[in-house]
Amino acid sequence: MNREAISNEVLWRLIQDAPDFDVYEIVEDIGFTYGYDLTTFAGIPDEEFWAIVERHRLPPLPNGARRTRPTW
Repeated sequence: MNREAISNEVLWRLIQDAPDFDVYEIVEDIGFTYGYDLTTFAGIPDEEFWAIVERHRLPPLPNGARRTRPTW
């Protein structure tokens, strides 16, 4: 996998919640931790994947506004 493939997998797992997270930083964190040469996400335990995701949650927008696109 490369950065694009990791990013696609992250976006697929987050689905509609992707705009609430810094996808670029999630991809970088996964690549740094597990290497960008992953062949599959099966080697990443679910608990670890979701812990990485939560570390990159974006702060809420004022007045309950929602982001509409992922942050790269």
